Amino acid sequence: MMKKQHEIFETFAAKHFEMFVEVDTKINVLFTLKTVMESGNDIFLVGGSVRDILLQRPIKDFDFCTSAPIEDLKKMFVSDNISIIDTGIEHGTITLHFKDTKDDFEITRFRKDVSTDGRRATVAFTNDLQEDLSRRDLTINAIAWNPLRNELLTGTEFDGIDDLSKGKLRFVGDAVERVQEDHLRALRFVRFWCQLNHKGFQFNQNLFMNKIVPVFDESVLSFERIVSELTKIFKVSATMSDSQKELLIFSLKEMNLFKRFNIEDDFITRAMVEFGSFWPLIEEVLDVEEKITTATQKLKLSAEEVKAVSKIDFDTFRGQQDKVVLDALTSIGDMEFMRKHIQDFCSIAFTRSGNSGIQVRERLAEIERDGIPFKKSQLAVDGTDLMKLGFEGKAIGDNLDKLLVLTQNSPKLNTKERLLEILTFNTLKS
Repeated sequence: MMKKQHEIFETFAAKHFEMFVEVDTKINVLFTLKTVMESGNDIFLVGGSVRDILLQRPIKDFDFCTSAPIEDLKKMFVSDNISIIDTGIEHGTITLHFKDTKDDFEITRFRKDVSTDGRRATVAFTNDLQEDLSRRDLTINAIAWNPLRNELLTGTEFDGIDDLSKGKLRFVGDAVERVQEDHLRALRFVRFWCQLNHKGFQFNQNLFMNKIVPVFDESVLSFERIVSELTKIFKVSATMSDSQKELLIFSLKEMNLFKRFNIEDDFITRAMVEFGSFWPLIEEVLDVEEKITTATQKLKLSAEEVKAVSKIDFDTFRGQQDKVVLDALTSIGDMEFMRKHIQDFCSIAFTRSGNSGIQVRERLAEIERDGIPFKKSQLAVDGTDLMKLGFEGKAIGDNLDKLLVLTQNSPKLNTKERLLEILTFNTLKS
């Protein structure tokens, strides 16, 4: 039965690969496999790409594992179209960058762990695929596939294909040992549940509470890695059901991820999950540190996020009514900026005044849906148009201000024809 199931998945993987992978990328994947196989070495797609192919999810990265030594790989892929990047030579990894398609493929030699320190592993190279699969975190990530041979393989001591078909999140081997080897795996366990629950994957709360939480130590993780995992969680958390959100909030609380900030407020975690945003945490740290620069440094935010934070006068939000909050938000930037940060803004309002965050989110959605302009540059006319009608100097800015108020109340008026008509016949000049 198990063999038959694997054969079905092999057929399915080939079909999905053929249908949903872009032609040029597919050519590069097959070229990579063929090149290594012609050298007499084994090579497989592995990890996330295989998992996502089988789950019919978008495939973002193609990673390969191989028995070929790194120095041999470098000789195989000498080409004007390929740049070879030493991504992690000490760990047996190089990246092939295809210049024409911009594809980046990581190829790593089969490995086994020699020792671990709770975050990083000292590895030794091996020629055994099974040893490589056995060092991975979850069984659904320990599946290897070679589409040229249409060969789909999982562990001899576990069956990632069966777990994937049944919606089971299981660690490879003993969960306690896996987490103690690398504590990030605990957070990845939560993240994969968040990403895959819509595919029927269940959260094993007994495993989490009795095996993972007791041995998990957040202090060994850099905050950059925590932020990286939480960012992926928050991309989907806002769309989860209420019961799923409650389970996620409970899980993050039990992991005590924000212990380093001396934060024990469940409301902060709740706000982050509800809106899929880090900004409630930023807000809390700001209250303590009082400086944006300090908060962004501690949170290890990107330059773009630092810029976004610096655009907001946080004092404007404290204790203010929704209208004041909305006016403050709409003065920050264009709708593209608003669209990108809408959840962040709403999470701030939610953190400060509960349900007003929901109301602000709804109001901002209305602004975008109705095309309501919130600054003069979004009007269908500009200063040049007014000059052609005879407006001069201060009158140009004053009339644009009046048009802005007018179109905010009646967005349908924001067409060039209609606004020119109003300017011509309604004598806004006065």
